[in-house]
Amino acid sequence: MTATVNNVSSKLDAVTATLNRAIECLAKRTPLEMSIAKQVEENGGEKALQDPTFLNAIAKNSFDIGEISPQVQASLRQGLDEALSANMPMFTLKVEAAQKEMSEAVERSTETILQQMNSGPYQLIKDEDIKTVWQSMNWRISCKARHFVDAVHNHFAQQFGEHRHTAGDVHPDQWTLNVLSQVIYYPNISDAIDDDGSGYISVHEVNHFFKSRPKDWSAVQWLSFWAAGWKQNALAYKTRCQALFSDLEASARTVLPQNRRCVKSYIKTSGLSELWLVVNSLAADGLAHRAAHQAPEMEPLNALRAEIMHKETARIRSRLERIHYQLESPETVLAVLGTHRLEGFILCFLELILERHRQIIDAANTLVLAEREFETMIFSLRNLVAAFSTRYHTITESWKQQRLDTGFLVQCFSGGIFNEWHEVFQDHPTAHNEAAESPKASNSLLSPRTPRENSLPPLENILLFPLPPQPSPSSSGSEDSGHGSPPRRLAPPPPQGPRRNSQRRNPNNPSNRVSVDYFYHFDFERRSSERPPAANNPASISDVYRKSKKPKLEDRITSLETELSDIKGMLNQLILLSTPRRTDA
Repeated sequence: MTATVNNVSSKLDAVTATLNRAIECLAKRTPLEMSIAKQVEENGGEKALQDPTFLNAIAKNSFDIGEISPQVQASLRQGLDEALSANMPMFTLKVEAAQKEMSEAVERSTETILQQMNSGPYQLIKDEDIKTVWQSMNWRISCKARHFVDAVHNHFAQQFGEHRHTAGDVHPDQWTLNVLSQVIYYPNISDAIDDDGSGYISVHEVNHFFKSRPKDWSAVQWLSFWAAGWKQNALAYKTRCQALFSDLEASARTVLPQNRRCVKSYIKTSGLSELWLVVNSLAADGLAHRAAHQAPEMEPLNALRAEIMHKETARIRSRLERIHYQLESPETVLAVLGTHRLEGFILCFLELILERHRQIIDAANTLVLAEREFETMIFSLRNLVAAFSTRYHTITESWKQQRLDTGFLVQCFSGGIFNEWHEVFQDHPTAHNEAAESPKASNSLLSPRTPRENSLPPLENILLFPLPPQPSPSSSGSEDSGHGSPPRRLAPPPPQGPRRNSQRRNPNNPSNRVSVDYFYHFDFERRSSERPPAANNPASISDVYRKSKKPKLEDRITSLETELSDIKGMLNQLILLSTPRRTDA
């Protein structure tokens, strides 16, 4: 024991010495740093950092950079205390996420120790009802998802029956048996609990699932919500996100000319097209007719749906407000959600992000905004796309390792939310099939978003960076018209939402791929005189405008190569037929 302690102590001393050497190296200034510091002091110290001309001269002479971006200039002028204060909310959120991961790791380690001590696996389960089920079924560390739901239903059916016999009235959660008894809902419960998509539910996954339920909910209520309620809430978020896409497109057409370049970059490079795949991929609820026939019995479920939607939105919004809606990395997305299972919460998350971005673009209709405002919006959406992509690859790789039909499973898992993403990104970016129309609302929870108010929230609540100098009325239009006239805006037609480029895979093409820039086309560039006639009903717009896209040079070359290959094959066959066969003497 003493030798072990001495060994640990010597290792700590070595680490400390290495750390001290690293700190000394970082503290030493290079000749270039000393030269720049001297120039700053000679030109007024901190005041010199406020002079863009001086900063650009330093960049040119020392780093051969023509001009420093506004973002770098702002960072140079920011003091250490100010920078630490600005990054503290993001740091705190990540620390909380790390603490949660460490806590779960400790729990898993405890489970492993108890298993080695031959304790019953059921003793590891926190919820008493589920613990009783696990013990009665004599399961070990995992069980099949379908068997789990069957056993839970039987347990609560017996429990509620005994309650009616002893108390003389129906148990308040009796309605949940009508949900758990239907086999069609079993996959939904499995998707909610089975993190890795293995088809088996482990003790750790059970504990993690029930730990996330609201404190005043019973286990059977939580199971019933994920069986029949989550899909309805997801469709509500889908409807709202689709409306926000239309709002963004309409508002982007009317921004001031000084903001058009940045807004165009946001529309085309932020990942909106990829996120539309996620929104549009969620399949319509094929079981809605069942709920319509059982409306009185489903009232408690609707109440739970409304409650969890309110709590979920409030929780995610409060976390986003702490970091001012900045998603600096995919890990930040996971820290905000508090889970790596993005499929369960991404639509609520996306609605809040798009709502904030729509407010900023609305502000760009009347004010010239800082470029950094749009850069932050772009990086936030890109990181959300990256986080969703990571989750997609994780879950599909699990299926591939099990030799399962990935193409079939993505159509069903979590309402098919990965389906269109899989069609596009399973190997490489390709075209994808047309998606179903968005589902119609079945009740008040599925109604579209309320019409947005004309007044914006206070700018200090939505903008991250100070406004640049605003143009005077006499010169505000010079950038666009060149003669001091008022800025020209693009008149918006009725919002139609983003439209997909419906290029499909060519079966005659050996590579079976199509080159496309964007999966959807936002009607942002064309002015009203160039835009097709507006229609009151988007469904009545000609397919030429809704679906088609002008062929690109690469597509034409690919098509010609395919035709030439077919012609070459036909010529070879003709040559073979026309060549006289040799006969033996």
